[in-house]
Amino acid sequence: MKRDYHLDTVKGLAVIAMSFVHVNIFFLNTSNAILDSITKWGAISCFSAFLLISGILVGKSISNEKKPSWFKTVKKIFFIYLVYLIIGLLSWYVTQGSLSISEIDRIIILNELPLLSEYLINFLLLYLLFKVFYECLKKLSNSIILTMLVSVGIYALGHYLYSIDFLSEVWFKGLFVGIGDYHYFPLFQYLPIYLLGIYLGRKGKKEYYIYAFVLVLISYFAIKIFNLSPWRRFPPSPLFLTQSLLIPLSILALLKGFKVETRFKIIEHFAKKSLLSLLLLTVITLFAALFLPQNVNILYVWGINIAVLLITAVLLQAYKKASKMV
Repeated sequence: MKRDYHLDTVKGLAVIAMSFVHVNIFFLNTSNAILDSITKWGAISCFSAFLLISGILVGKSISNEKKPSWFKTVKKIFFIYLVYLIIGLLSWYVTQGSLSISEIDRIIILNELPLLSEYLINFLLLYLLFKVFYECLKKLSNSIILTMLVSVGIYALGHYLYSIDFLSEVWFKGLFVGIGDYHYFPLFQYLPIYLLGIYLGRKGKKEYYIYAFVLVLISYFAIKIFNLSPWRRFPPSPLFLTQSLLIPLSILALLKGFKVETRFKIIEHFAKKSLLSLLLLTVITLFAALFLPQNVNILYVWGINIAVLLITAVLLQAYKKASKMV
């Protein structure tokens, strides 16, 4: 499948923005207009950008009749889970100050989803979903009406299950529909973004990206103006979900609409091995949080953000060269 550099640009920007968000969680203690804006919009948009692009790539695979094998599916799931464990265990130790055997057990079985690692589990589940429901997704993504109806139905089901009190003690509820204000990214409420991505990947033409952006933009303002939904991140409300798509969809619509051929190779560098990029960026950030003082000035925060990106870029380049030698 031919590489789509427009997708790499958006994914790379999302990876970089997520790095800023994670660094700023630990080190940004005073107000700064630029860093505050990056943190705000990164926290809102990054996960949705990853979901959307993941869906688009699935849609392209379906169009090319590339049904995933169980071997590739299990391999991808294994690596995502491994990255989740590395980040999760380190994150728990950094944020909690200790890591007991029982805590390790809970993290392993997903009873606890530590800070900075929880979003990865969704992609593990989505790879499994793609394999098991390949034929259903293939039929569904042929129709925008069917895609929208199923998306609304799944979101409504997630919202309903979230409201059922007796499920609150079931630990895996957070994975699928959310629990309270935990930093979980419930699969059901976010699945419409993934399904939209699959539809766009199936269609491929620039017009569909423009239409999708216009539709999301109109939906966002309609929901906001008529007060149809509150702004809520955990679990995500319709207003939040539409807002979270504005940046990634607008960039894609512009790149594809104007047929931009300019390559942003520095940004793409973080997208080509996105899982490895996220692992390196997050681990470096966590070690920085563990060993560096956190009550620092703005210039120091900027320095840490840039240093994390530069170190990761160097390591990614070293990995690329080493891979060619093997």
